[in-house]
Formats: sequence, structure tokens, C-alpha cells
Amino acid sequence: MLLTGCDLSVVGIETNPYKDLSLSTKAVEYVEKGNDFSLNFLEKACESSENSFVISPLSLQFLLGMILDGAQGQTADEICNVLGYGAGETDSVNDYCKSMLTQLPKLDGKTTLKIANAILVDKRGELLDSYRTRSPIITKRMSRVSISPMAPLPSTKSTPGAAATPTG
Repeated sequence: MLLTGCDLSVVGIETNPYKDLSLSTKAVEYVEKGNDFSLNFLEKACESSENSFVISPLSLQFLLGMILDGAQGQTADEICNVLGYGAGETDSVNDYCKSMLTQLPKLDGKTTLKIANAILVDKRGELLDSYRTRSPIITKRMSRVSISPMAPLPSTKSTPGAAATPTG
């Protein structure tokens, strides 16, 4: 048997120190369920589209976690079910998302993680304190904006033999 090796710093190759991801037993379970959710979601997306697209399953999981914070009852249970988590586990999901958002960007020196999820709140509306204080990570991703009602889309129906004219 022949074994060889080298010290990468001797040959001038830059090393990238890696830090371990520290997860609770429950968080490890969420990672496994999240992987299942991601693969199922991507499979369904590929089945329903012939076009190219870019999807971040991790970002989608975080977004559903943000929505979960405002959900109650059956809606909250359904979100947990879609993600593969147990019903009533909102606080555990928050802990998991916070842990991942905090740790993933620090795992190594060459990887950058940017999450663009946000909650946009109409300036005229109010959020329940219970939602706003559920997680500091979430409130950092909230913006108050002016949301105007959408105007109806122009009609695209046309009469046979007539030119279509947009309305509105």
C-alpha cells in the first residue's frame, strides 16, 4: 500500500479553513426534512415548466418560515406539513432558521450567502406585536412600503377579424 500527501501551504495553494455547523438534534431533523422538501419542490417545478428558471429552495424554506410566524391554526399546521415539520413547531422552526442564517455565512472564508427574502408591510397597516417580536431575524427583513391597489390588466380579448386594442 502506498500513501502520499502534501502540505498544501508548501506548494503555495491557499487553504480554506472550514468551520463546523452546530445544530441541535431537532435542527438536524429540519435539515433532512428541508432537503426532502427542496428535492420534491424542484421535481414539481421541473415537471410543470419547460422554461429555464432559478429557484433557491433554502430561500423558499426561510420565506415560508417567515410566513409561518404570522399564521395560526390550520394554516400554520399546513405550512409545517409542507415543510415536513411537526404541527405547532413555529418556535423551533424560528430557532432553526435563525441558527442557519447566523451560521451559514461564517462556515468558510470563500462562500457568501445572501438571502433576499423580505416581508413588505403596507405603511397604512399594522403588524401584531406577537409577529414583530417573534424573531429579531425577521424584523430585520421587514420594510414598510406604500402598496397601491393593482389596476386591472388590459383586456387582450379580440373579435375574430378585428385588431386587438388594449384598454385602460
